[in-house]
Amino acid sequence: MGNSERFPGTDRETKTGIFARLRDAWEATQRLVSTRAEIFREEISEKGSLIVRAVMAIGIALALGWLALLLLTALAAVLLANLFGSLWAGLLATLGIYLVGASAAAFLGWKAFSRFRPFAFPATQEGLREDWTAIRDSLRTPPRADDEESDLEERFRAGSE
Repeated sequence: MGNSERFPGTDRETKTGIFARLRDAWEATQRLVSTRAEIFREEISEKGSLIVRAVMAIGIALALGWLALLLLTALAAVLLANLFGSLWAGLLATLGIYLVGASAAAFLGWKAFSRFRPFAFPATQEGLREDWTAIRDSLRTPPRADDEESDLEERFRAGSE
């Protein structure tokens, strides 16, 4: 004789006790946590791509700044002889061009960093808020069936009198 034959009404669908509700809540919590973890992973990957763009832009800014220093010496002789006939004018023109490129790359990198919010996870926060509301609503005591039957009986008696 199995447990289901010894204890009638132990079927999960018919059980409405606290243990059945706790088991259902635990299973729902496990599903919920896995869903929220997946959303969190997606948001982390999005933040990672923003960081990569920002680091690349800063890297380009540093490389262009370094090239400005290296090429300044090489181009000084060419600019002195061909364009201006003056050492200072050639040096300033070369320096100005590379500094404009480096500052543009630094501005783009700074702009990418400004959009990065390390502790902002809007989809996760909204989902958790909805989950908390659903959990709170599900833990409220449902109306008893006895109340409906007594109301039905009262309505029936009122109609017959």
